[in-house]
Amino acid sequence: MKGAASYKHLLRPDADHMSTQHGRALGNNEANVSIANDGNGFIEEEQHDIFMQYLSSELGFQNYCRDQIECILCESHPMRSLNCRDWFRKGIAVYDCNDRGEYFQRDYGKNTAWVKLQPPEKYELAFVGKPSISYIPFDPGLSCYASNWGTELRSSCATSVRFKGRNTKTSAQQLVYTNNHFNNDLFHHPSMKMADFYVGDVAKERHITSMFVLSDTDGAVSKDQCNDMDDYKCGKVLWKHLLTLQLTDGVSSGRPVAAGCYHMDLELNNGEVTFFPGHLDKPFVDVVWFVPIGTSSFFTIIAVPTEWDIDQDQSSMNTFHQWKAALNAGGLGKVEEFLKMFDSQSKKNSRYQNCVTLIYFNKPGSVLAFPASLCYHATITPKKPIGYPRDLMVFHTLDGTV
Repeated sequence: MKGAASYKHLLRPDADHMSTQHGRALGNNEANVSIANDGNGFIEEEQHDIFMQYLSSELGFQNYCRDQIECILCESHPMRSLNCRDWFRKGIAVYDCNDRGEYFQRDYGKNTAWVKLQPPEKYELAFVGKPSISYIPFDPGLSCYASNWGTELRSSCATSVRFKGRNTKTSAQQLVYTNNHFNNDLFHHPSMKMADFYVGDVAKERHITSMFVLSDTDGAVSKDQCNDMDDYKCGKVLWKHLLTLQLTDGVSSGRPVAAGCYHMDLELNNGEVTFFPGHLDKPFVDVVWFVPIGTSSFFTIIAVPTEWDIDQDQSSMNTFHQWKAALNAGGLGKVEEFLKMFDSQSKKNSRYQNCVTLIYFNKPGSVLAFPASLCYHATITPKKPIGYPRDLMVFHTLDGTV
């Protein structure tokens, strides 16, 4: 299994290594450059995507899909990060590269031979470019459409919206976050009801019968358990307006942003600052659009790699500092403690060595778009009076099963 061993060189730090310079020369198919494992470096975990995209291009795929390539590369499971202890899959062709940078393929089986491959004319690399974050602090049309959508959902929620969870007298489909990792968690967390949405005509066009959602469920959820946005006039108008805005799409796989998760505030913690803890969304979520559809504002905290070179929105930061300055000593201490914990957890949970924390002010009429599966993120909601819900629509990429 020469090819297996060769590609393990690129992924495993205890094998012969290839320097970044030679790796890029190999990937760029540079002429008159001899490529070999020179022992000067190895591909870090955060570089695995680039490596797998080279393999994707060599296989002739027009679009790079990490789950698909990872399963070809290793005996892995969908939606699980590449593990260097994985083994190559039985029955799959293996690949190798000689010291002249030439690719070879060998089909599975002892009676097969190595065949030289012609280098691809171009590489479509989804993660080579720096992901971006788009933030629109206020758009008049968005403010109107978001308010109408929030009102429509609140007015019809008792009868038509399919919420998650058990609809009993004691649970009433309420979702209250509980931190099972820290026994001394004293933060007030938001309570809400949640519902999944999809754009019906887009799902039909893509022949999707079950969709992936943002909840803790492992597999796809039947559309029958979700809500068709085509049934809600104001929701469809809002979605179409968002498509006209200059938002980063962040979509490498061609999946459209045509699904969403509705967070309906239950206002159980109005008198306290509430914290939604830091987390990474599922791998299928190439991008999310945070669209407030209630009347209260909140802050989104995002940890991004320093090399992305994304500037902090100064207006959001000024608003955050002004809000903190008005807190009493106890409230300020809670916020500082949460930010400290967020910084520590973001370094543990993200794959990036150096991160910077960005803060965005989400208010009615604003939209924040960012790659939620790559950026560790959390939210802080200031205390608010009763009757001013912090409703949120998290639009995300539509993916599922046929």
